[in-house]
Amino acid sequence: MRALALVLPHARTLKDLYLGNNLISDAGARALAEALPRLPALEHLYLNDNSIGDEGARALAEALPRVQALWKINLEDNSIGDAGARALAAALPHWPVMERQGTSRRVPELSGNSIGDAGKAALRTACEGRNIGLAFGVDPRNPDP
Repeated sequence: MRALALVLPHARTLKDLYLGNNLISDAGARALAEALPRLPALEHLYLNDNSIGDEGARALAEALPRVQALWKINLEDNSIGDAGARALAAALPHWPVMERQGTSRRVPELSGNSIGDAGKAALRTACEGRNIGLAFGVDPRNPDP
């Protein structure tokens, strides 16, 4: 991931980045987070089906407010828990696209993680009144996504 993160800033017109199912860890998410702010056209980031945990989610959350065009991030099926969800929730109001009006955004997609009630509540609170939708997926033990 470190090598890709070094090359990514040269792809200034990149709109979609698909890195799902690539065994990306927290260290890889940190390396990617360093490169993301230098991708001014990036609109969609797919990091589903990796091994990103709370530390990686925190690194991404710190970087995302500096990614001007991003409006969709897929973090489904990783290892993010409440701490990572709270970091993402704290960053949501500061993401540039969140200041725009328009259609509902599904930012972020988080089903298949280990986010408990506290993390979900933090995300819901961050989204209130901001025209943002969340995707937690449906857990039969907790049908309220």
